[in-house]
Amino acid sequence: GKDEPDVLGKKCGQLAGPPGEEDFCLYCPREDLLDEAGRALPPLSWENYLPHVGAWMRVTSQAVPWMDGRMAHMVTYVDITAEHAMRDELARLAFFDSQMGLPNGLKLQQDVKERQEGESQYLVCFDVGTLRRVNDAYDRATGALLLKTIANWVSMQGFGYDELYRIEGDAF
Repeated sequence: GKDEPDVLGKKCGQLAGPPGEEDFCLYCPREDLLDEAGRALPPLSWENYLPHVGAWMRVTSQAVPWMDGRMAHMVTYVDITAEHAMRDELARLAFFDSQMGLPNGLKLQQDVKERQEGESQYLVCFDVGTLRRVNDAYDRATGALLLKTIANWVSMQGFGYDELYRIEGDAF
């Protein structure tokens, strides 16, 4: 329609790149879209964040036969920002204690596996053995306040740790 941008013949950098971009995108795979005989290879697809748009895009790049017989480079963009937000939220729910906002034991396991082999690792555990008695005598909100107070105190001590995790109900 009249309000749609004129995209025919434009380079992807002009459409999806930052304002003023006049060339192909830096990551353009146009050299990898045809085989030695000039036939189209399967489409290439990746995810890319476009900061000037503020959105995540799934980009698909492929060679397609044009009406005049030449091969044309077709690039499609699909906004997947909501999908990224959902993934981030699922990771937060899986790897963080909802009550304390601290990484949990599952996140600790993941982080330990990702460390470089040969890199020094230290694990210090605090077991708040009286938490159950505090919860029973007062309530869970008071127990949660106790845990938050302990976590804040540990954070302020400057032990030089990378992260404080809540492993189980009363353990850090």
